Amino acid sequence: MSVNFHSTVEFLLPLQVTVPRKYKEKMCGLCGNYNGISTDDFTGKHKTNYTNALDFAASWQRNKTSCSFTHYNRVPVRQRCSFTDKDTLSWISEHCNLLRSYLAGSDCNTINDIDSYYYQCIDKLCSSDNPFSQYCFSARSIIKACHSPDSALSTAAQNILAHC
Repeated sequence: MSVNFHSTVEFLLPLQVTVPRKYKEKMCGLCGNYNGISTDDFTGKHKTNYTNALDFAASWQRNKTSCSFTHYNRVPVRQRCSFTDKDTLSWISEHCNLLRSYLAGSDCNTINDIDSYYYQCIDKLCSSDNPFSQYCFSARSIIKACHSPDSALSTAAQNILAHC
């Protein structure tokens, strides 16, 4: 079934897609199933539940031979990155690990696969002309996604933002 409707997309980490309420519990795919239960949003094309975002995404992939990415996360940082100096590589790895540790210790229920966010962080910082600025943008986006606007930032979130 294919339905046309107006949707809103925010390009933050994580990506948020909003659809009308009349489609509640009638959705499936990469954007989840819109049933209000975040723990089953990684349900694959053949009703398999995944815990890894890349495996989940691969299950919806149409032509698996043209774009295989399921083993990409096993590539070490130094091979993923255009930077070659050890200080920059170390800084990138350290700061992405800070975000991963923050997510692991937070009550963030909008993010299901913490490791995929770590690798996204590495990739974004490695491909950026200004890794520091990109880190701060990513950190703010993740913290915004994990905190309601009316709640105070945790000490861990404040420590992350202190690097910005």
